[in-house]
Amino acid sequence: MLDEKIREARLKQQTGLLDERRELAEETFLNTFDFAQKVVRAREPQELAQLESEFVGRQTQAVVDQAKVLGQAMMQQANEMAKTTNQEEVTVLSRRRAEAA
Repeated sequence: MLDEKIREARLKQQTGLLDERRELAEETFLNTFDFAQKVVRAREPQELAQLESEFVGRQTQAVVDQAKVLGQAMMQQANEMAKTTNQEEVTVLSRRRAEAA
């Protein structure tokens, strides 16, 4: 039973991580596409430098934001797994004490 709950918690965590990775990929793709469209329309070298700077800033911010979300999600899942494990241990100990009595 404990193994099953741990597997369920891991699966939930993996699913959440995949969703977050998908969101990051989508955001970086959209940023890249937007950058490419603007580069095609750029007329001067200074404009290209400005566009590149904005693009790098947006990409960096997207990665930082996703890292925060992933870190929080991992901590939450770790806490849930620890809670589940502790609850199962208490249940097993209670059963053993009841059987011993």
